[in-house]
Amino acid sequence: MKSMDSSPDAPVFQIYAHAANAAFVDKIARALDLAGCRVANGPFDPEAVDAVIVVWSGAAINSPALIAAAEAPRAAGALAPVSIGRIEPPEPFQAIPAVNLGGWTGDPDDPRWRRALEAARQVAARRRGLGPAPGQAAPVSVPHTDNSGALGEKLRRARAGAGRAARKAGRAAAAAGGLAGRALARGAGLAAGGLSRAFRALSGARAPIARGFAAARGRLGALSGGTFGRLRGVSLDPLLRLLTSRPALTATGLAAFAIVAAGLLLAPNGAPDPGRRADAPRAERPAPAPSTAPEESGPPTLAHLQPLDAPAADEAPKEAPPAEGDADPDAPAPGETPDRLAALIADATEAAAQEEAPAGPEDAAPETAEPEPPSAAASGEAFRDCDVCPLMRVAPAGSFRMGSPPNEPARQASEGPQIDVAIARPFAIGVHEITFAQWDACVADGGCDRHAPGDAGWGRGERPVINVSWDDAQAYVRWLSEKTGKAYRLPSEAEWEYAARAGATTPFATGMAITPDQANFNGEHPYIGEPGLFRKQTVPVGRFAPNAFGLHDMHGNVWEWVADCWTHSHAGAPTDGAAREGGDCARRVLKGGAWNTGAWRLRAGHRLPKPAAAREFDNGFRVARDVGE
Repeated sequence: MKSMDSSPDAPVFQIYAHAANAAFVDKIARALDLAGCRVANGPFDPEAVDAVIVVWSGAAINSPALIAAAEAPRAAGALAPVSIGRIEPPEPFQAIPAVNLGGWTGDPDDPRWRRALEAARQVAARRRGLGPAPGQAAPVSVPHTDNSGALGEKLRRARAGAGRAARKAGRAAAAAGGLAGRALARGAGLAAGGLSRAFRALSGARAPIARGFAAARGRLGALSGGTFGRLRGVSLDPLLRLLTSRPALTATGLAAFAIVAAGLLLAPNGAPDPGRRADAPRAERPAPAPSTAPEESGPPTLAHLQPLDAPAADEAPKEAPPAEGDADPDAPAPGETPDRLAALIADATEAAAQEEAPAGPEDAAPETAEPEPPSAAASGEAFRDCDVCPLMRVAPAGSFRMGSPPNEPARQASEGPQIDVAIARPFAIGVHEITFAQWDACVADGGCDRHAPGDAGWGRGERPVINVSWDDAQAYVRWLSEKTGKAYRLPSEAEWEYAARAGATTPFATGMAITPDQANFNGEHPYIGEPGLFRKQTVPVGRFAPNAFGLHDMHGNVWEWVADCWTHSHAGAPTDGAAREGGDCARRVLKGGAWNTGAWRLRAGHRLPKPAAAREFDNGFRVARDVGE
């Protein structure tokens, strides 16, 4: 497909994204070009730029620099956000809905992209018509009051400025130090612009850019004495090989790579960010002081940690496409991506990051003694209340620390602060997720509002039921309670996490890592270790070994609804294990990860909000009830 010629009145866009999403940005830039839109580089200019497409991802929402950069277009009513998977934007950006492009391959005719493009065009049209977008603040700049002729003149000036920027970029690439050297020195890379003309100006400039990175490498070693101490020993050779040995790399790719790679190494003020993990969410904490201690040998490696998720869908697809895992199918080959450079840096700094300055006050756990974990031997007895009822097992009373510790890799702010929870009485919880067979029995008996969820073509029977909402789960427990005379319910988030941990204090009940032999998830994106099997669908319940409480599939297979209303942290949560009934009750909490998510989503402390009415092909639930009454 050939690109359309941009008219003088074509909207002018910018793209803001995290460095880890460079390949995705390139797809957006190409699609905009095909649509006849123009893409500008440089700082946000409310007079020259009609809309800014910000790409929210797991890495982006944990980047203070990117969040700060997006504030100006938000205030100007110019933001048109998209997301890579189910990502909750940071405050105050949540008021502006993002179009979910998770799994988008770059096809300009994909309905998801067409929705995103239309949303961006509407923002541009509203700004040209003086009206701010719904949910956005009024512009802080002087409103456009020009007539159409004056507006056309402004656009022509913007194009001329873009041409000058392109020529400057070409000269910079060949200059001593190169574009890359200056980008690294200045902390560039916040706005990954896709200006086609500027990128084409860099054609054939692989060698000059490589020389620029070589110069930048030398400058890194000399900056601030020991400021880059935690990066010593990290080689930029993989990046240099990429820039000099891949003839297939386009000028667009070279320019975007040169710009966004800087974001992997420097904080926005030009100072290094040694605690940063560029390809994963991070705990919010103060920047550590420069290290003067000798380097540790053999730092641990967290490979392929990618916080990207499958797209949400109201109806299950007949077959899960490969893009519905955590991967970007159009990304360059392994070892040749910005993520690889981020991994090299993270590998060298991970050990030091675990020993950084303590967490801030809001993330710090209460200064109490570590609670005693429940006894694994007291996992309770299994029972059924009827022939078609789920198998239940009694979880013992006990105490545990709820949430993720500040230094847990991939931790998100909503997973803290940790709180000590005491479960005073035993309770029963499902050994398995509710299956299609159990759901269908409810429907056959006149319950469950006669909702017949689709099975995505994978089969019913003993597979976990999918395409059920929180409201649907409530209908099931009402039917089950009426049938048995017992008070069935959804577990609280605290009960669920207590049962999932089963006495463990590590991210998973299996320890620091989990593999596709232990749970059903997208094994191409492990938490620690090598990539593994991605089954691309649910599996029958009980296929994997149970945890210490005798429960199956607490990690993976399907997301599980719990009773709680969504809140942005555990602050103020009940300490007795009860469900949280205050907060955003239009959204409820999901736990456990699913067949299509990376392993980081399976962590016991991880949590996700979703509208209570959402029916999606990776959502299910298990049930609980009180015992001893």
